[in-house]
Amino acid sequence: ALSIVTSDSPVYRETAEPGAMLMRVAPSHLRFGHFEHFYYRREYRAGVSVPFG
Repeated sequence: ALSIVTSDSPVYRETAEPGAMLMRVAPSHLRFGHFEHFYYRREYRAGVSVPFG
């Protein structure tokens, strides 16, 4: 990881928690949360054209 930054804005999960951002340096990055976002918004085709390489 390049850096970790905290935020004063709350993030609501089971309870309110402090927000944080993890910043990385890499040629590519793909995480399952990107697909979960579209699934819960019922945008099933939105993540189909993810480039690999």
